[in-house]
Amino acid sequence: MDDQQFDLAIIGGGSAGFAAAIKAAELGARVAMAEGGVLAAWDTRGFVKLVAEKGTRKLLSAHILATEAGEMITEPALAIKYGLRIEDLTSTFHPYLTLSEGIKLAAQAFTTDVAKLSCCAA
Repeated sequence: MDDQQFDLAIIGGGSAGFAAAIKAAELGARVAMAEGGVLAAWDTRGFVKLVAEKGTRKLLSAHILATEAGEMITEPALAIKYGLRIEDLTSTFHPYLTLSEGIKLAAQAFTTDVAKLSCCAA
């Protein structure tokens, strides 16, 4: 799966994430989903969902449900404001053992098998 490219990656979205994935697939998007077991800062509670434009891979939206979501949302908000791409997020430094790792993991899920990602994925 490492060589596959996705238009949308949903990490831990529950039933709403599944509904979004089905709708996106119906509209022609290539969707990757991961439920549970994704670890950021040693915590599997919550989720980060990033939506990127097909083709340009510009970040269109971000949804974060986590204990520190208010602190985490700044990075994707700025990425949306300045037209950054998924690759810009994955190449940005995210300190080890922080919840912001969840943003990097969600961005990496567009191009990497999420089962192979860890809290300190490179």
